Amino acid sequence: DKALAQTAQWGDWRSRGGAATSSPTVASWGPNRLDVFVRGGDNSLQHRWWDGRNWSTWERLGGNLRSAPACASWGFNHISCFALQYGSDSLWHYYWDGSEWNGWQNLGGVASSAPSVASWAPNRLDVFVRGADNSLQHLWYDGRQWIGWENLGGTLTSAPGCVSPVQNQIECFVRGNNNNHIYRRYYNGIQWSRWEEFTDGEITSSPTAASPGPGQVSVFGRGNNASLFQKTLSGGRWSGWTELGGGISSAPGCVSWGPSRYDCFAGGGANSALGVDQGVVHRQFGTNQI
Repeated sequence: DKALAQTAQWGDWRSRGGAATSSPTVASWGPNRLDVFVRGGDNSLQHRWWDGRNWSTWERLGGNLRSAPACASWGFNHISCFALQYGSDSLWHYYWDGSEWNGWQNLGGVASSAPSVASWAPNRLDVFVRGADNSLQHLWYDGRQWIGWENLGGTLTSAPGCVSPVQNQIECFVRGNNNNHIYRRYYNGIQWSRWEEFTDGEITSSPTAASPGPGQVSVFGRGNNASLFQKTLSGGRWSGWTELGGGISSAPGCVSWGPSRYDCFAGGGANSALGVDQGVVHRQFGTNQI
C-alpha cells in the first residue's frame, strides 16, 4: 500500500489566477521550485513562483510584449526570459541574475512566432523562433557571447517547443503544415537530425517539451477538443498521444524539475476543467501535489 501511495500520477487541475493574454511558460532552477510567466493584460511580463512551500502573488516585470514569453533556468537562481516586443521583429532578452532583473536586451533576428528556450549547462542557452520564411531559427549563448542566427529549415505553422534532456543535446518540436502533425528535429551533440513527422494525432497549439532526465522527453500540446495531450519518449520508443483533459484555452507550458515529475500550465478559459475562467491553470504529474 505504501508503494502504491507513492506511484506518480496526474493530479487535478488547479487555478493559479492571473490575467494572462498569452500562453504561459514555466522554468525551474531547483527541486520543488517553479517560476511561471505570462503576458499580462497590459502586455507586460508577469511572474508568479512556487518556493517549495508557498505561491507568491503575481509580480509585474514590465516590457511591452507582443508574443508569449519563453523562460528557462541556466543555473541555480538564474532565469532568462525571451519575447517579441511591439515595434520590433527582433528577439528580446530579460534575465534574473540571482539578485535582480536585467534587460531588456535586443538580440536581433526576424521572428514570426513566440520563442522557445532550452539550457543544457550552466551559462548555456539555446533559443529558437520561427523565422520570416517559416523556418526554424536558432541562436545560442556559449557563456561568453551570443552566436547565430542559424537556419534549421522546416516549414513551421507554430512556435517551436524545445528542451535539453542531457548535456549537449536538444529536442525541438514544431507543428507542420500536414494535418496539424507534430514534427521533431534533435541535436545529438554532433549534428542535427532530419525532420521526423509524428503521423498520429492532431495538435492545434504550439507544442512544448519537458524532460525529467536522460533519454526521457515528453511533448505536450492542445488537441482539437481543447484537451491537453502528451506524447513521451522513454527507452528509445515513443508512446502514442495520451489525453489529459482540461478544456484549456492556450498552448501549454511544461517543465520537469526531477524524475517522474511534470508541471504543466495553460490558459484556463471559460470552458476549462474548473468550470469557469480561472486565469492560468496548473496540473502536476508526480507523487506530491502542490
